[in-house]
This record gives sequence, structure tokens and C-alpha cells, in this order.
Amino acid sequence: MPITINANAIAYRILLNTGNCSVEIYDEDNGLNQDDLMGSFNLNLTGGSHSFTSSGNTCTGSYSIKLQANPALDVYWGLQKSYDYFFNQFGYRNAHTTANINLPYSFYPNNAVTNPTFSTISFGLGDNIKKPYTSLDIVEH
Repeated sequence: MPITINANAIAYRILLNTGNCSVEIYDEDNGLNQDDLMGSFNLNLTGGSHSFTSSGNTCTGSYSIKLQANPALDVYWGLQKSYDYFFNQFGYRNAHTTANINLPYSFYPNNAVTNPTFSTISFGLGDNIKKPYTSLDIVEH
């Protein structure tokens, strides 16, 4: 999940891969190797903007958490899980099967379809009301 931290009018973009994150902020002494720890802060990983203040108010700032869906990653994960299921349950493995994955599926954004003629699977990204059609049950189907 990408976050942006603003401290003293400087913005830093950080990509978080796990929860329970904290950051340490140091002042910069222009390369004199005397940078001082301004504070260590636990990040609130809920979406939106958040503020932080160190003890003694020596360091203040804000950060924002942007929770972004990644439909392509969801489809890839779903295909891996589907393969594992069919292989482990039934020993089914067809190494010669290939398919082209299409994101987004613009004709019907609220659907997922296959086209055996062209060996394609297309997943709709949803609209302003519905989420992308990339859940595990849709991918396995």
C-alpha cells in the first residue's frame, strides 16, 4: 500500500508490504553525520490522512494511506490458487493450456467472460458501484 509522509514540507512516498509499520524520522545535518532522531512513529494503516507529533513537539507532520485495489494481482493470485486446488485434489495438470488475460473488460465492466476461440479470459473492472470481477470464485469458475 502506498503512503505519502509529509514532514517539514518534504514529501516521501513509501510502499508498505506488511502491516504494523513504524517510521523513524531524523533531522539532516547537511552530511555532517550528526543526524538526530526526531521520533519513531507507529503508522495507522487505515485509509485517509493522519497526523503525528513527537514528544516535545520537535517533529510534526502528516501522512496519508491510499488503499488501492490491484485487480491484475487478484487475478494472478486466483489463477495460482485454482491451479493448486485442481492439481492437489485431482492431479490435474495440463502444461499445454495457455490463456490470454484481459484487464479491463470494457464491453461489460460488470462481468467476466471466456472466449475459447481466441483462448482469452476477460475480467471486468466494475463501475462506480460494483468492484472488479476478480474474486477467487469468479477466477476459479
